[in-house]
Amino acid sequence: MEKDRLIEKFMGWELTQHKGRWVFVNGNIIKDNTYYNNSVLGYTTDWNLLMDALKKFDELPIKNPEDYPGGIRFFCDIYDALTSHNINNTVNALCEAIKWYNSTIN
Repeated sequence: MEKDRLIEKFMGWELTQHKGRWVFVNGNIIKDNTYYNNSVLGYTTDWNLLMDALKKFDELPIKNPEDYPGGIRFFCDIYDALTSHNINNTVNALCEAIKWYNSTIN
């Protein structure tokens, strides 16, 4: 669940109560299905969702990742994991890259 939450936050989603129901909110967008306080959107199990997150990471405004300590490594790790066709490896690489990115913007 921790990895799903990290990716959800990176993608702008927040699980919150709205009108007495648990919903995922992203700005003005509300996903209003049957959710519970421990629900996840499924980035760690759904390739389609995961690809959206990978695309967003790839499009971050990082002009020269080599200017950041370890920057190139994270992009290479994601590429290697993606080409392994293993969703767990890809999720792990993306989560490490998001943590790295979050540390560079703070």
